[in-house]
Amino acid sequence: MKFLAYFGHLNIDIVLRTSKINPGGSSNIDSINNIFGGTAGNFAMVAHKLGVPFDLFSAVSEETHAGYMKYLSEQGISTEHISVSRNTRGPMCYIVTDGLNQQYFMHQGPMENWDPGRSNPGLSQYRYVHFSTGPLDRFIEMKTGKDSTVVLDPGQEVSFRYPPDLLMRAIKNSGMLIVNSHESEVILQLLRIPPDALWNLTPTVIVTAGPSGVDYSLNGRLHHQDSVRASKPLDTIGAGDAFRAGLYMGLWKNLNMHESIFLGQVAASRAVETGILNIDLTAESLLARLGEYTEYGH
Repeated sequence: MKFLAYFGHLNIDIVLRTSKINPGGSSNIDSINNIFGGTAGNFAMVAHKLGVPFDLFSAVSEETHAGYMKYLSEQGISTEHISVSRNTRGPMCYIVTDGLNQQYFMHQGPMENWDPGRSNPGLSQYRYVHFSTGPLDRFIEMKTGKDSTVVLDPGQEVSFRYPPDLLMRAIKNSGMLIVNSHESEVILQLLRIPPDALWNLTPTVIVTAGPSGVDYSLNGRLHHQDSVRASKPLDTIGAGDAFRAGLYMGLWKNLNMHESIFLGQVAASRAVETGILNIDLTAESLLARLGEYTEYGH
């Protein structure tokens, strides 16, 4: 059985850096950079370095993403399941960041009308099927195996792309829900449920909260893990995707959820210190940190 199918965006990120985001007016831009990113792209770059086996599913434009596809191939990341369109541009994301906080402006491009089931009729061969950003209505129509765990990870799109009924259907079809603290608040508002109800939506619920750590529930039982602080924070872009890469490395190694979440926290912390594209973790260095973790170390 294959380990992981990962669905999400491969964005060209246009990153505009500023010393301070001013939501009520103008801000001076210090630099502009185009980088390869997106929920699936960031995850793939870190997970590949950790040796996690996965298949990447996404949709991109040939015009805008030729360089991105070449980069993935040069890194040894398979592009077999990436749909390439010739009649549109994107996906592209404009990011304004001050290093700690970001604002995002998204152009979906071929992700807008992507039908992943057309070229990938079945997912029963995967232990985990991870649905990140993308066409949620089409994701939940795809057939997964009885032994597969569906992971719902709607990201920032939960706040503008998914109506409540569709979101609830997707949650009910899932065995795991991963969100950050802001996204969890949006879900509570969309579904009109009390805060405590969040922890019983799926068998496993993980809520990341940056420096406040991670809250998570296993079959309704609530747990908390303190954060792994970055020594010298550089940039938080992609930290959540690095967390997922570390989490899946733990699950791939058959570690328990407590240990796997800790590995995710270490990966996220390192991404904040180095920047997502320059992260220097290996499976060996990540597992070494687990050995130093007094509560769950070996």
